[in-house]
Amino acid sequence: MIDSASPSDSPPQLIAMEGSAGQKVVLLHDIALVSVLGREFNFNDDKWNLSKDISLNLALIMTRTPEQYRESVRRLLAHYATTMSGGSAVRVSVALHHFFSSTSGEINTSQLINFKSDLGDNQESLQCLRPFFRRWLTFGYPGMASDVVAMLDGWRLKGREKGLAIKSLDPTEGPLSDFEYASFNENLIFSYEMGETSLYDFCACMIISTTGRRPIQLTHLKCGDLIDLKGQDGITNYFLHIPRAKQEGGGFRDEFKTYQLTLEMWQLLESHKQKVLRDIVEIGYELSEEQKNCSHYFLQFGIGGNVRKPTLSGHFLAKGFT
Repeated sequence: MIDSASPSDSPPQLIAMEGSAGQKVVLLHDIALVSVLGREFNFNDDKWNLSKDISLNLALIMTRTPEQYRESVRRLLAHYATTMSGGSAVRVSVALHHFFSSTSGEINTSQLINFKSDLGDNQESLQCLRPFFRRWLTFGYPGMASDVVAMLDGWRLKGREKGLAIKSLDPTEGPLSDFEYASFNENLIFSYEMGETSLYDFCACMIISTTGRRPIQLTHLKCGDLIDLKGQDGITNYFLHIPRAKQEGGGFRDEFKTYQLTLEMWQLLESHKQKVLRDIVEIGYELSEEQKNCSHYFLQFGIGGNVRKPTLSGHFLAKGFT
């Protein structure tokens, strides 16, 4: 059984236990943590790689964080990094760095009032810090006072107006008009037919254009997400399962949205899928059917457009990727 710690004590060090008899204690400092996108990182590292594109510079944050708060801040950031998107972890880290750089470093109501005053009308930093400080108090980590959280909860914070470019149909930052959308697709197809756009880029652009998904969701696609199913009527239907993004607390590829494809679109995406699998075989791997389905649909490319040979660890080792 895990003993709970009182708010004045250090937070519990116990993270996991193994076995029923003679249980083995596993400490947070001794295990590899995993981001929601499946990237492993160590609690004590100066840099946490949370996704293919996002890293968190803990060393920089700790240089601005007063000594008495460092352990609590690192633990809370570990919570963000393992339960939320990498972008959320980075945003709250930037807000923390801003707060500690702009104040004496003490977290109290006086410093909070001064910080709010310096922010002016754009109070996004406080919007990020409010849930962070709430969790700090709730988790019972040292350094957070209830009056600080109460003050934050009592404020109505201002931020930049969201969705303004969409609502106002901004010509440069707003949505494409019907004419612009049609023109984009026509020029994309023409560019591909002329050999000016690669199959890789063409498929990526067509998926975004036809489904409206975020680019980050495309990086989560696996070859097994492209499927064809024959119905009872003998007619084959074509589908693409796209992982959802920005699901707080959700794991890597926990939720999907399914899109039905035309035959022409499926044939295009299937041709890219087969090229990806051929590229993997050409760099020296033999794939089982299960491993083919687990392969990334959009592989990373190295210098010169060559497929970057992956380091086989974690998921692929577990699958027996050889």
